[in-house]
Amino acid sequence: MEKAVDVHSAAIAARFLAIAAEEGGGITNLKLQKLVTLAQSLNLFRHGSRLFVEDVQAWKNGPAIKPLYGMYKRFKQSPISAIDDSWKSREDIDKSSVAVIDEVWRVAGDLSASELWKLTHESGPWKDRYLPDVSDIVIPIEDLSNAWPAYKHRAQTMSGKAPAAPSAVDFSTVEVSASDAALTPVVGYGQHGFKDFDEYKRARSLLLGHVSRES
Repeated sequence: MEKAVDVHSAAIAARFLAIAAEEGGGITNLKLQKLVTLAQSLNLFRHGSRLFVEDVQAWKNGPAIKPLYGMYKRFKQSPISAIDDSWKSREDIDKSSVAVIDEVWRVAGDLSASELWKLTHESGPWKDRYLPDVSDIVIPIEDLSNAWPAYKHRAQTMSGKAPAAPSAVDFSTVEVSASDAALTPVVGYGQHGFKDFDEYKRARSLLLGHVSRES
C-alpha cells in the first residue's frame, strides 16, 4: 500500500528555489515544473510513495503540477524572483524528501528550462499520455515511477555526466551483491550511478523487461 503523504508540491518547489538562490541562479516556472516532476518520479521509484499529494498532468509543454503552475504563473517566462510564502510552501519536509530533492538538483539542476522540456518530452510517460486539446490528463504514478532510470540517464547525458546508454548486457553480465553494495555509497558509480543496491536491482529489472518486450 502506498504510504500516505500530506506535503504539497509548493514545499518541494520552495526548496528547489532556495537551492537555486543560494547558488546565484534562477528558475523559471517551466523549469520548476520539470524539476518537481523528476523529484516525484525519483521518490516513487526509490521509496514507492509520492513525494507530494498533487497529481502530475500531461500538458502541452510537458509534465506539470496544476496548483504549482498557478502559484508562479505571474512570472511567465522570467526567473521566479520570490518564493511563495503561503503555508503550503512552508510545510516541513523530512530528511528523506530533502535527499531526493537534492539528488534531482545534482542530476538535472544544471539543465536549462528548454533542455528539461526536451528531456521530459522525449523520455518518460508524457509522450504516451498527452492529447491535444484535452485538459487535466493525469500521468499515473506507476508510469512516473518506472520513468526514473530513463530520466536520470538522459539528464546525465545531456549535462555530460554520463557515458553511452547502459544496455541489457551491462545489467545482465555485471552482478553486484548486496554485501558488496553495502561497502560503497553508490552502486555502479561512474557508469550507472545508482544510489543503492535496491535502485540498481530495480533499474536492471525494468531495463531487462523492456528489452525482452522489444525482442
